[in-house]
Amino acid sequence: MKYVYNVVTFVVTIHMASLRKSPKSPYYIACITLADGKRTQKSTKSTDRKKAQRIADLMEEAELEAKEGRLTEVAVRKHVANAYRIATGSKMNSYTIRSWLVWWLKNKVKAKRKTTSERYKGTIQSFITFLGSRADLDINHAGQQDAEGFREELLSIGKNNRTVNVDIKTVSSAFNLAKKNALIDHNPFAALDSLSVEESKRKPFDQAQVAQILASGEGEWKGLCIVGYCTGMRLSDVTKLDWESIDLKAEIPVLRIKWETKKQDKHRRELVIPIHAMLNRFLRSQSGRKKGFLFPSAQKTGTGGHTGLSRQFRIILIAAKILKEPKTKVRRKKGSVARAQSEYSFHSFRHTFKSMLANKGVPSEVYDTLSGHSKPSVAEAYVHRNLEVLEEAISRLPDIPFD
Repeated sequence: MKYVYNVVTFVVTIHMASLRKSPKSPYYIACITLADGKRTQKSTKSTDRKKAQRIADLMEEAELEAKEGRLTEVAVRKHVANAYRIATGSKMNSYTIRSWLVWWLKNKVKAKRKTTSERYKGTIQSFITFLGSRADLDINHAGQQDAEGFREELLSIGKNNRTVNVDIKTVSSAFNLAKKNALIDHNPFAALDSLSVEESKRKPFDQAQVAQILASGEGEWKGLCIVGYCTGMRLSDVTKLDWESIDLKAEIPVLRIKWETKKQDKHRRELVIPIHAMLNRFLRSQSGRKKGFLFPSAQKTGTGGHTGLSRQFRIILIAAKILKEPKTKVRRKKGSVARAQSEYSFHSFRHTFKSMLANKGVPSEVYDTLSGHSKPSVAEAYVHRNLEVLEEAISRLPDIPFD
C-alpha cells in the first residue's frame, strides 16, 4: 500500500501546480514541474489567487506538452495569450510580420505627405513580397537574415546605395516600433550598417543607347522610356501620369504635373513641361486612350521587388546590350557594406535629359526648372512669364525615331 500511495502522490505533483507567497513580492509564485522532471518556481505576475492558480496550471500544462512532444509554436502562443487574458482581462495583441507592417503603414501614412506615403507603401510591399510565405509567420520570426536578404534584393535590381539605405531605414522604423511595444526583443534591421553612397553615381545614356532601349522596349515600356527621355521624370513619377495632366490642344502642348510640397508649405507646386515633338507623336498615336493612367499596367506594378519595374528595365538594358547579364549571382562577403552599382538605370534618363540640354547651351536654371530641381520661385518665374523659353529649351533635345 505504501508503494501505491507514493505513485499517486507523484502523479498529483506532475498534474497540479501549487502556489506560494513570498514576503518580498506581492505576486503569487507558481511551483511547477518542468519537462525534464525538475521542480521550479515562477512568478505568475498576479496578486489574485484564483487568477494565479489558472496561470500556474497553464505553465504546468505547457511543460507537460513539452515532455510528451506535443508543444508546438502555435500551442505556446495560445498558452501565452490565455495567461495574458487571465491576468489582465484583455485579449493580447499578436501579429504576423505582414499584419504588423500593414498596421504600421496604415497609421504612418496618415501623418506623411502623399509622395512620402507612396514611397513607404512601395518599400513595405517590396519587403512583404520578398518574404513570401514567411510574411505570415509570427513577427518574432523576422531575423537578421531577412534584413540582409532584402537589402541584397534591392541592390540586385539596380537600386543605388542611397535609395537602399532609405528603404532599409523605412522597414527598420516599423520594427523599432514593434520593439517599443514589446512585440519583439530586437530589431532585425538594427545590425545593418548603412551602405557607402560614394559609388552610386549613374551615367547618362547617349543617343545611340536611347535608340537601342526604344527598340528593345515592348508594351508600355516604349512609352515609359519616351516620357523619361523627353521629360527627365523619375520612373515612379512617370507611372503616375494620367490623361488629365496632358494638354495636346493648347497652343504649346504641355504636361501639367502636381508636385506635392512639404507640409509646412501653403500650396502644391505645379510643374508645367512643354511636350517635345517626339513625345507628342507618341501621345497622339495612343488613339482611343484618353482616360485614366497613361501607363495603367506599370502603375499597378510598382518599381520595387523581384518583378518590379526597376528589375524589368534592367532586363531591357541587357537586351539592348547596354548592360551585361551576370554569369553568376555574386554574394556579398560577410561584413561587407559596399557594392559596385550598375552604371545605368531608368534614372539615367534624368541625367540624359539634363546633360543633353546643358550640352545644347540651355541655362541650368531652365533645365532645372524642367526637371523639377529648381526652387519653386524660379520655376514659377519661367512657367508663368515665359513658357516659350521652356518650349525652346525642350526643342533642343534630339529627336530619336521610335517607330
